[in-house]
Amino acid sequence: MSRTDSERHLAAFDAITKEAQELAGEIEKAGKVSPVDLRRITEKYSDAAECLKAARAEEQAATRPFGGGMTTKQLDPEFAEFMKPGSLQKDYWAKPGAEQTVCKASEFTRKFYAYDDTTGSDSGAGFFWTPELYRNVVVGLIESSGVLEANPTLVITNHLRDVQVPVLVTDATATVGVEGSDASAAETVGDGITLGHYRYDGVFTVSAETIMTSSYNLDALLAEFASRAVANQVAAQLALGDGATEPAGLFTAGITTAGKTAAAATSVAADEMIDLVKSVGKGYRKRSKLVVSDVLHTHMLKWKDDTDAYVMRSVDGGGYQFAGLPVFTEPQADQTSLSASEIHAVCGDFAGFFVRMTPMLFNKDDSNPLVVKYRFAIWIDSAVADAAALRHLVMSA
Repeated sequence: MSRTDSERHLAAFDAITKEAQELAGEIEKAGKVSPVDLRRITEKYSDAAECLKAARAEEQAATRPFGGGMTTKQLDPEFAEFMKPGSLQKDYWAKPGAEQTVCKASEFTRKFYAYDDTTGSDSGAGFFWTPELYRNVVVGLIESSGVLEANPTLVITNHLRDVQVPVLVTDATATVGVEGSDASAAETVGDGITLGHYRYDGVFTVSAETIMTSSYNLDALLAEFASRAVANQVAAQLALGDGATEPAGLFTAGITTAGKTAAAATSVAADEMIDLVKSVGKGYRKRSKLVVSDVLHTHMLKWKDDTDAYVMRSVDGGGYQFAGLPVFTEPQADQTSLSASEIHAVCGDFAGFFVRMTPMLFNKDDSNPLVVKYRFAIWIDSAVADAAALRHLVMSA
């Protein structure tokens, strides 16, 4: 089924529902309902439900290049050709179609969840071949990374050129004016950061039998293997990358500014975490979040008050809050324990942290047609664009 079929069913659903509503309105005006009228309304709503059911089924099928049956008709000819044993097509990109897009990490899984098979090309900001594959890769990355969960700004590119991000070094300032005098204000000072590209890759093998059988959802299979392999590497870099030969990790010294130094090297008090929260500028606090290492998170869960009751409380829907801020755990930031001079918490508005990420590339090596190798790669970089937005807690030296 094509996308057009789905749209036709949705249009029929709208039309039938409208007819049923008009009929119900006429009956309401008449003030009575006959058995014939009741049957007519029931039939119309039943027809509308069938149209909606068919449209949803076709929407679901459109996200699966190989569908659910033994058919040779493929919705995604490019992906089907890539997977076919002996195919001349060796490279495949799971990608959004726009050359460069900026969004928040929380929008990542839905911003590009669009499918368009009407253009026959990769034009259009929401276009990519397999929504299921790309979404699964993205979800794998976010679920593995506490930094991505905290909603940094993502720059998604379909190229490997350096990305220049303009930033403000100082804001403009205004003063209280005196009647009859000139206005005065300090001008803004601008600068920029550069996001490059560091490659993270892997390889796995798939048998020809797996590729050819109809019982496998191959896009989900590839996404599962690739995203699991890449996700932990990306999360580790966003947490502990050195910022020189690797992306800038938020738990690395020199990447963000210290907001609080703990009095001890192996423990953190609740009051010290409050000091960290308050070290973030007033303009950033409403959108601030707290990302902590797994070992510090465990430490926080054991905090107790004078009555021996635990201080940390879970919130509705899961997760924790501290000082009114959402708390996210970043296991990749751990250095096994709380130790001297280590950073174990970052607080602030994570929109000031920019992460550059490319689509994922798959390369097929079928020199051995019975065991096909799929190499995959993703390119990332990260940097703090707004130095005032984030503060960290560091253990005592």
